[in-house]
Amino acid sequence: AGLPTADARRRASETLFLVGLEEERFRFLGDFSTGMAQRVKLAQAIVHGPELVLLDEPASGLDSTGREQMLEIIRRLGSFGLHAASHPGTAAKLASGGSPAATATR
Repeated sequence: AGLPTADARRRASETLFLVGLEEERFRFLGDFSTGMAQRVKLAQAIVHGPELVLLDEPASGLDSTGREQMLEIIRRLGSFGLHAASHPGTAAKLASGGSPAATATR
């Protein structure tokens, strides 16, 4: 079952574009930085179009630039109708960026 090959490739390409990895799609994953690996994990979580994604410390292990980039990507998910839930601290940062998609969970 699953998607036809052409549809799966299209969806993968769109998702990689969304997380900023469209130019890296043919690179070996082992060569990715920590931030890139976190983006791949996010892409894996959203490629099938869920309405809600639960994120467990999505910016963990990232430097300040990588953290801000990851949080911006998560903010953008709201414009696609995807809701992201994370720890209260991360959710507060997301919410301060004006994203209605960010909600805190305990």
